[in-house]
Amino acid sequence: MERVNETSAVAANLLSEYEIGSARHAVDELFWKDFCDNYIELVKERLYRPDIHGNEERRSAQYALYYAMLNILKLYAIYVPHITECIYQEYFRQYEKSVSIHLTLWVKAPGIDNALIAFGKK
Repeated sequence: MERVNETSAVAANLLSEYEIGSARHAVDELFWKDFCDNYIELVKERLYRPDIHGNEERRSAQYALYYAMLNILKLYAIYVPHITECIYQEYFRQYEKSVSIHLTLWVKAPGIDNALIAFGKK
């Protein structure tokens, strides 16, 4: 979850400097290397073996996955708006208040005026 927050701050900074490609690269690194290659592999045991790790550990893993996926989806929304909206509507909309992913805010990113970041704007 911390890496998602860090990447949101980095992407917001890069976008505010019109470094669109570099911001996308930061998001790609987060998604493919940190999330897909590492975190999903680490969390599988906690998700599928609650008999060993307990239900609290399983819920913790589920929360972290939900948080990461939703916020990674928000980061990608400016690059691939149609598919991110489709994914949001199909799954996240039932749990979130916003009617569209494009009306949501990025996670709170410390170090950028301590404000919520909406589509890379301070």
